[in-house]
Amino acid sequence: MEKISLDVLGMKCINCEKAVVETLCELGCEDVSASTVKGRVEFAYNPSNLDMQTIKDAITKGGFMPL
Repeated sequence: MEKISLDVLGMKCINCEKAVVETLCELGCEDVSASTVKGRVEFAYNPSNLDMQTIKDAITKGGFMPL
């Protein structure tokens, strides 16, 4: 598992945090936490099963902008 900290623009409330967390959990990410205060999501994922572009695309599809 690789641990990642990714800046995400557009999270404004607790519901935004939940949406990002749920999206990443559905992809198979683990230990997911999101913070509107920090504008960041932190998670662990297996790079042999999931690539970063897929993760970023899923976050974007949810209406947020991963950096």
